Amino acid sequence: MGKFYLLRGKAAAGVLTGLFGLTAALCFDPILMPMAVVPLYFAAPVFLAFAAVYAGLLPGAACLILACLGWWRMLGPAGAACALLYYVPVLTVFFFLAVKRPSGRLLPAAVLSAAAALSQLILYLIVQSRFGGQAFQAFADAVADGIRGSQAGDSLLYLLNMSGLLDLSITVENAVTVIDGRYVLSEAVRENLLGNLRLYLETYLKVLVPSLVVGNGIYQGALISAFPLGWGRRLSPRLQAEKPLPESIMPPFRDWFLPRGHGVPFAVMGAAGFICLRIGDPAVEELGVILFQVFTTVYTIQALAVVNHRQWLKERHTWWRVLLPVLLMWFLSNLIWILGLIDQAVDFRKLRGPADPAVNSDKEG
Repeated sequence: MGKFYLLRGKAAAGVLTGLFGLTAALCFDPILMPMAVVPLYFAAPVFLAFAAVYAGLLPGAACLILACLGWWRMLGPAGAACALLYYVPVLTVFFFLAVKRPSGRLLPAAVLSAAAALSQLILYLIVQSRFGGQAFQAFADAVADGIRGSQAGDSLLYLLNMSGLLDLSITVENAVTVIDGRYVLSEAVRENLLGNLRLYLETYLKVLVPSLVVGNGIYQGALISAFPLGWGRRLSPRLQAEKPLPESIMPPFRDWFLPRGHGVPFAVMGAAGFICLRIGDPAVEELGVILFQVFTTVYTIQALAVVNHRQWLKERHTWWRVLLPVLLMWFLSNLIWILGLIDQAVDFRKLRGPADPAVNSDKEG
């Protein structure tokens, strides 16, 4: 029976703390700052759990402090507070589940997904309330003001327009000149492009953010329930022999599936979301985006489990079994969920019913 340690591996502690330190350092450079947002938002919760498990609780706490420091640098004290509200609840739930070992095949992943999605939803509502429900407009205005005040702003707008990413809705003579190797736009053209950019950003964020909150929460819950303990036990057999970790709280990813009775509610959710998207009311459309995102995300995870199971049967290397789902997610993200939906009906792996693998069997696969 394994346990958790204050310091488990010095080398791992140094590497993981260094990675979080590098990410936080990016936040101190205005040009490199956007490169830190993606890892701090999407990947940090998973790797914070992994750092606390594999390297130790103290290195995990150091990584948490560095991640919050990055948000502090980007958004001030409020950003650091929101980061704590984002990271801490899901990490707390993870360690609670790892210690209590609840029964139920899907329960750990479901609870962690709910915790991650709920913490992000709360943050979303806090930010919206702070800006009077106009957070997307405030963000678009801030981006436009930043471009307007930048020396390279006109060049950026010109390049966006020439590449077809940003339209110019007026016709003006002498719209652009070149001074000292930089493009300089006329006032009318600059304001027109900035207005179109604000409209584009606001519209895009209204569609993206609600689905991102839900989808990202489900993916994070699935990854945190499987990755930290599963890979923490496997990466270093020597370290596992000296300081053993508890077993994974989930079965091998290749054996993940929705019981047949659980598939119907998600199918209804997907159908309802599809209908809501075509009603035309903005509030109903936003609900439709969330419902359809839940549906597709759950079945995407099941599809990736099917692919992983197939590669396991072929005895592919573990790294390929990890890389292939990532590639499928990257290139076929809008289609891969269909495979999961088909598996729900056909049961390619023959795992349902009497052949269901036990929750606590073969944790390391």
